[in-house]
Amino acid sequence: MFVLKNKIRKSHPLASLVDGAEEEKMKIYVGTYKKYNEGSIFGRWMDLEDYYDLYEFYNACRELHQDEDDPEFMFQDFEDIPDSLISESWIDQDIYELVHFEGDLEALMAFISIGNYNCLSDYIESFNYAYLTKLESCNDELTALGYWAAEGGYYDIPEELENFVDYEKIGAYIQYDYNIINGYLFNNHY
Repeated sequence: MFVLKNKIRKSHPLASLVDGAEEEKMKIYVGTYKKYNEGSIFGRWMDLEDYYDLYEFYNACRELHQDEDDPEFMFQDFEDIPDSLISESWIDQDIYELVHFEGDLEALMAFISIGNYNCLSDYIESFNYAYLTKLESCNDELTALGYWAAEGGYYDIPEELENFVDYEKIGAYIQYDYNIINGYLFNNHY
């Protein structure tokens, strides 16, 4: 069964349906290698949404570590950012495409987890072709996929026979044409 997590963005269209919805933000704990090598983990959690672009973000990091002549930033921890877009010493140059993304961010994050591209702009372009829907709650993914295919008109099932249809088998028959990640349905042939 697909269940919404309590941690869902307040801006997400389904946030009003989730009790205790919290606003999650993409944030990074920024220290420096110099301080770390000297035994300090001094730094600060920085919300990417507080800055317009990566240039402004890096300027804020420089200001935070102004006690160093040429700080080498160390991204010691991060939240709500896909692993493929950040490492200890690197942030994808297109990260603000994700910060400013106006579509279904939860679905995009699920698509990114598939991990087939080298840059964020390629993920977003492919996502626009591949994303189909959020599947309705069911006992399992194959049944949800079967219902989606039947309701979408892919199969002409007379109303009087709907109770006799094995939706799980329909889902099993077509499953290799789709990816289901966290309840989000993506077309494999985009």
